[in-house]
Amino acid sequence: IPEGQGRGLKNLVLDKYDWENLLKKLIQYFNLDVIPEDLLPYKACWIQFYPDFDILGAPCNLNEALCIMPDGMLYPCRRFIFPLGNILQNGIWAVLEKSKLLQTVTDHSYLKGKCHSCFIEDCHGCRALCYSLYRDPYADDYQCFLK
Repeated sequence: IPEGQGRGLKNLVLDKYDWENLLKKLIQYFNLDVIPEDLLPYKACWIQFYPDFDILGAPCNLNEALCIMPDGMLYPCRRFIFPLGNILQNGIWAVLEKSKLLQTVTDHSYLKGKCHSCFIEDCHGCRALCYSLYRDPYADDYQCFLK
């Protein structure tokens, strides 16, 4: 996610065509019995080369995990730099209950573009990337290649 010092690398983020191509290559290389669309909910891959080849995918854990920084600032994800509040100042439950973002960001009815009507129930795009690129956590997913 191009934030902080990496914000200057924004132009290197894989677009939907490059992302689809990468997934196709991984499927071919690992001889997986899936199509690229099956992998859309997975936002990270871990490739093991030794002792045997293997690939593991990690679906987005937005609304299942949070990121707490040493200063008490709470974020929806370690990659999603949208501050929810400070738990040292306000307490974790107060911050969570007050967050409209956490209540809406994985609900397709709040998402924009094709994400709004997406049929993949467990996918809501990468909200961190949407926020980084467009400053809108509800924007259409930049890397989604569904037609």
